[in-house]
Amino acid sequence: MGRLALTMVTKGVTRKAMIKSVCCFVALYTLALGSCAFASTVWTSSFVSLGTATIGNPGSCAGGCDSVSSGTGAPVQVADTFVFGGSTLTASSGGQATYGVLHAASAASFRVTGQALASEAETLDITQELMTISFAPWNGSPGLLHLSYTIDGTIQSTGGGGAWTQVDFLGMSGGNLVSYGYQTFTSSISGSFNLPGAIPFIYGTPFLLQIELITAAGSMSPDLDFSLATGAGYASANFSNTLVLSGLIPTDLNGVEAADPTFTSDSGTHYSVNGVVPEPSTGVLILMSAVILAIGRRRLPGIAVAPSLRSRLHESPSRF
Repeated sequence: MGRLALTMVTKGVTRKAMIKSVCCFVALYTLALGSCAFASTVWTSSFVSLGTATIGNPGSCAGGCDSVSSGTGAPVQVADTFVFGGSTLTASSGGQATYGVLHAASAASFRVTGQALASEAETLDITQELMTISFAPWNGSPGLLHLSYTIDGTIQSTGGGGAWTQVDFLGMSGGNLVSYGYQTFTSSISGSFNLPGAIPFIYGTPFLLQIELITAAGSMSPDLDFSLATGAGYASANFSNTLVLSGLIPTDLNGVEAADPTFTSDSGTHYSVNGVVPEPSTGVLILMSAVILAIGRRRLPGIAVAPSLRSRLHESPSRF
């Protein structure tokens, strides 16, 4: 059931659809509680496509599409060139999801003439951790988990290209979605960030923490959805350098921090108030960065640099 649900999440490929599909994913797990238990898992899915419609709609693969997925924590990468009539897309996308550490990158260079087409490259990383936070004096009492993360990556676009990256956090306890928030970046970023709000949980009781990293590049509308377009462009979102969960601070409902809390996880990953320790980048992810650079060098001449999409940081409504 877990793998099926995760596969369904990858079907929603625009920013808005992705958010909706994540909620559907949580709902599927809620319905499944009677027949299977929660478990920690990781998932990465990458795709590239050139079509007469955006992915998920008839015609989305009219010019060609390719995808690859992994549920083992292994890195994945897909790269291809599609020709449809007089239009061309060269794209690459890949990533790797491990507990508390996520890598993702997407790049697309396209020239579309005549019929408007959707040029798309996107990667979705998901980690789900069944976690228990214990602190003897508070076990059985409600608490709040305050999360922080570091992220480092570049976003570039020229001509009609657009790109973005998004970080999602979800918390689930007792079969209920208890928190959901996201932050979206449309320009290069490097630094530490705090998740707005906090995730409710019960001390000494397991709960599910889900973290996602999404990168997208291609023909993009101003509201950050893939769109049908003509013309030429290049875009890349390179966050293969990594997102790292850097802080997990448990408190009581009044904001008082737990003294020396204990973190246990279904995956066996070691967590602390300082997050997790990232592993060195893999050769495949270094190669992913090289591929993005190569696609950038191959972008067609004469493409003027377009004004960058307005830099903004989206935060979900207060649902914590």
